[in-house]
Amino acid sequence: MVKLRSRVMGPLVLGVVIAMSLVVAACGGADPTATAVPAATPVPPTATPAPTATSAPRPTATTAPLPTATRRAVPSPTPTSEPMVATPARLPGRRGGTLVTRSLFQPRGWDTIDARAWSDVHTVSPMFNHLIFVDPYGDGKALVGDAAAGWTWSADGTVLTVTLNRGIEFHDGIPMTSKDVLYNLERAWKSTTASGSYFKTRFSPISGLEAPDDSTVRISLEEPSNFFLQALSLIPFQIYPAHMSFPDNFDAWKENPIGTGPFAFEAINPGVDMIFTRNANYFKEGLPYLDGVRIVQMNSEAAVAAFRAGQLDASNLDTGAISGVIDSLVASTGFVYRPIRSGLYGAYFNQRAPWTDKSVRKAIDIAMDRESVNLAWLRGIGSIYTIPMMPPELGGAWGLSIEELKGKPGFRPEERDKDLAAAKGLLSLAGVIPSEHTVNLVGSRQLTTAMEAAEQTFRDLGFKTRIDPLETAELADRQAKGDYDIWLPSTGTIQVDDPLDILCNWFCSEGPWNYANWTNAELDALFIQQDRELDPGKRATLIDQIQRMILDLRWNVGIVWRQAYVGHQPWVKNFPLQLNFQFQQKFRHEQVWIDEGLRP
Repeated sequence: MVKLRSRVMGPLVLGVVIAMSLVVAACGGADPTATAVPAATPVPPTATPAPTATSAPRPTATTAPLPTATRRAVPSPTPTSEPMVATPARLPGRRGGTLVTRSLFQPRGWDTIDARAWSDVHTVSPMFNHLIFVDPYGDGKALVGDAAAGWTWSADGTVLTVTLNRGIEFHDGIPMTSKDVLYNLERAWKSTTASGSYFKTRFSPISGLEAPDDSTVRISLEEPSNFFLQALSLIPFQIYPAHMSFPDNFDAWKENPIGTGPFAFEAINPGVDMIFTRNANYFKEGLPYLDGVRIVQMNSEAAVAAFRAGQLDASNLDTGAISGVIDSLVASTGFVYRPIRSGLYGAYFNQRAPWTDKSVRKAIDIAMDRESVNLAWLRGIGSIYTIPMMPPELGGAWGLSIEELKGKPGFRPEERDKDLAAAKGLLSLAGVIPSEHTVNLVGSRQLTTAMEAAEQTFRDLGFKTRIDPLETAELADRQAKGDYDIWLPSTGTIQVDDPLDILCNWFCSEGPWNYANWTNAELDALFIQQDRELDPGKRATLIDQIQRMILDLRWNVGIVWRQAYVGHQPWVKNFPLQLNFQFQQKFRHEQVWIDEGLRP
C-alpha cells in the first residue's frame, strides 16, 4: 500500500534540489567554476594485464535517437511469484585508460540516502552498488540485479525475497552481507532527516525487514505495490557499510570513503576534481574495464570548450550551453550525443489568496506564455505540452497524449492574445484587480532565466511582480515558512516513469514536497489505488484519472518539459546513451572503456 506518512518540512528537503537538479547536477548552469580542465592528478594503473582487442576504425559521428514509446508499452514491474533471475547485459570491452567526466559541484553531503543535492549522488556513484537498478547496458527500461542476484515475490505480492550475489566486498575488504542491505533500507524507510523525506513515501509500503542469512533479504509490504521495485532502483539508494554506522562514524568514513563499487575513492582536490581507481576485487568478474575515473568540476559552458579541446571524455550537458553548437561540435570532434528528458517544470501556487480561487489559477494557466519560456530558457527544444506524466511522444509509457492539450487555451502560441484576454476576464469575474497585487515569485538562482521568462506572464496580466532567485538553503527555508506566492519552476526531474516518483510528492496530501498543503481526498485515493492495481489496463485508467484531475485542479501550472543532452567523444565505448531520463545509472562507468587508438 502507498501509505503517505507525515511530511517532513525541514530546511534542506531534497525535493527543493530535485526541482533544480538538472542544473545542480551534471548539466551545469551559471556557476562561475573553472573554464578549463585542471591538470590531472595521475591515476595509478593496475597490475592486471589488459586483454587484447582489434582496434576499430575511427567512427563516423552519430546522434543516438530518442526512443519513441507507444503509450503503456512499458508497464511498471508488478509483483509475480515467478523467480526473477536478473542479470544485467554484459558488453565486451578493453582494459585500461582513465575516463574524464565532469560535475558542476563536488559532493556536499556524501551520504546519498540523506543527500542534499544531486551532486552528492552522481559524483560518488562510481564507488557504490545498488540492490537492483535500471540496466544501463540493456534496453534502458528493464530492472536487473546489481548486488542482487535475483528476487521472488510471494503469491499475494506482499513479500519480496532478494538473494544477494556472493563475494561482494567493501573497499576495506569486509564482506557485504544482507545486514548491510537492511541497514540502508532501515535508514531510508525510517529517516528522521529533512532530506531523507525523499525516501519516506517511496518506502512507506514496508511493514517489516528480515535477514534470514547473510545472502538473503526479506522485505514485507503492507499491500502489493507496483512502484516498490522501482523505488529500490532509485539512484540515491546505494549500499553503504553497516560497520561504519552513520551518523556516528560518518566523519571518519568521509576521511576514507568506501563502498563496494567498481572504483575506489582515491582523492578529492577541492574545487578541482575527484579521483577514483579501479577496484581489482570487484565482484563482477572482468569489470571495470577502466583503470580510473576523474570527475572534473566545471560548468556546461566550460565543458563544451573542453570537449572541443579533447580534454573531456563524457558528460551530461545543459541545453543552453550546447544546443546552438552541437553541429559544430560533431563536425570538429566526432562528438556522439542524444537528447534526454529531464522533467516537467512549472509554477507551483502557495495556498493563499488569490491563488485559493481555482478560476484565478486557471487564468494563469491559460495566459502562461509557455513558448516564450521555452525559447528564452531552452532555445525552443523543450515541449510546451505539459502533460503531468511524460507523454508517449516524448518517450513516456503512462502519460496522456500531447493531443490532449494541443489547441487548448494556454497551449496555442498563435492565439495567445485571445488567451490573455480570456484570462483577464477570469480575473475580473473573480474580483481580482492585478494592479493591486505584487506577486512574489521564488526559485533557484540557477534557473533565473526560466523564472524571468515566466514572470512576464504575470506582468502581461497586470500584476506587479517581485522575483527572488535564491540559493538552495534559503529557497527551502522560504518554502517551509510559506513565504512566497509562486515557486518557479517547480516539479522537476524524474527518475522513474511512475506516478509515485514525482507526482505524488507534489499532489498527495501528505507528499513531502506539498509545501502549500493542498489536499484532495479523491486524488489521494487514486494514487493508492493505482499502485495496488496489478492489472496494467485498469491501472492505466486510474493513472489517466490522476493526470486529468491534476490538470483540472491547477495547483501547479506546467510550463515546459525540459530536455538536456548526454554525449561523449568517439573514443569512449559502452557509454549508456539509451537511458531516457536525465538521472539514471549513467555515473558508475563499470562497462565503459577507452579506445586509445581513436584519441587525436
